[in-house]
Amino acid sequence: MLCARPKQSELDKIVEALLFSFFTYLLFALTVGVELPLSWSATSNPSGVHYSIEVHSGRLALLTLYSAVLGFSWGWITNHDALLRWLRKGGFTQRSSRISVWNDIFHLLGGTVQIGLKDGRMVKGWLRCYSDEAEDSSFFLEAASWIDQDGKELRVDGPGVLITKQSEVQFVIFLNDIKPNA
Repeated sequence: MLCARPKQSELDKIVEALLFSFFTYLLFALTVGVELPLSWSATSNPSGVHYSIEVHSGRLALLTLYSAVLGFSWGWITNHDALLRWLRKGGFTQRSSRISVWNDIFHLLGGTVQIGLKDGRMVKGWLRCYSDEAEDSSFFLEAASWIDQDGKELRVDGPGVLITKQSEVQFVIFLNDIKPNA
């Protein structure tokens, strides 16, 4: 949930969960040892054997902390393209960790944009939100203005404009304007 990701099959989700679990337990085992956060014990008495589960709250809290730190770290690495940026500099790959060129460009540039729609209208504003994938092509622009045929800007009286997929975006121009006062 911390970063935009491509659609995954059920098998992809299971494999990813197993890998993250493996790394979490590996880190846990390297720092704590083989003692798990849950254990069971058996006690014998005249009526039979009684089994019980013991919760070691300190170890359970540490395991929870490790899984949270691993998840947040992986989200940060993916959002900031840290691992693949380093691998690109080393010549190992040309890929980025983001899901598409669309997502890459909006993450890197942002700012003030001018959007051309299929019906010929154009709108300009500060890019506040955008869809993760080009197929959705939705935007929310703050401090927005519609641009008429003569190039004059007609300021939107309100917080902004939501451009949806139905508007059929034809192009996006990234401008060198400063962020509006909010």
